[in-house]
Amino acid sequence: VEDDFETQLVNGQDLSSPEEFGRLVSISSAGANAGAAVFDSTPGGPNDPGPDGDLLVGSGLMVILQSDGSASQSVPGVFDLPDDDDDGGELCFDFAAAVRLQRLDLVDIDESVVVPTTVTLVDTSGRERLYVVEPGWTDGPGRRTLDLTQLVPQLGRGGIVTASEQAGFAPYQVVRLELEFAGSGALDNLVWWPASSAPALPEPHFKSSP
Repeated sequence: VEDDFETQLVNGQDLSSPEEFGRLVSISSAGANAGAAVFDSTPGGPNDPGPDGDLLVGSGLMVILQSDGSASQSVPGVFDLPDDDDDGGELCFDFAAAVRLQRLDLVDIDESVVVPTTVTLVDTSGRERLYVVEPGWTDGPGRRTLDLTQLVPQLGRGGIVTASEQAGFAPYQVVRLELEFAGSGALDNLVWWPASSAPALPEPHFKSSP
């Protein structure tokens, strides 16, 4: 739903305008694509059959970067043929107030590209935490959860995610999320806490060398 928690999003909805989520977050995009859009991933749903069989993971509505080759809108604000762009691009979330990001799901980060997908968190001071997602992390078609609260490597089915951050990065004060798709893919289940109510971080645990 939109951020009034009542209005239902629809398959193919163009998310480039601020009306849908303007009170909590604004969504933008960059690159050779037609912008952020809603994709229904239900097997047997409106996109089955269709050009994006790898995204039919049964996760309901997801966010894609719409292919610029399928940008027609017979109904203004709704793409006729939801289709993620093979060239990827940047999907950005700018939060109205600082948040503590928890996790997100990535879909169809497969081995067909040779460069990684990246997820960047930016805090109120402009410091960054970077996650580098290797091709094949979801083992082609599939979905996998990326934990945004830790820096340890996160193993996938066919790749790994490594993380790093600038000194002084404030995980409770994130104001921007930048997701750079290297190719096809989708985002789902982005979870965050408002900074004012974020749960306490767990105590760090260290493993000594053998």
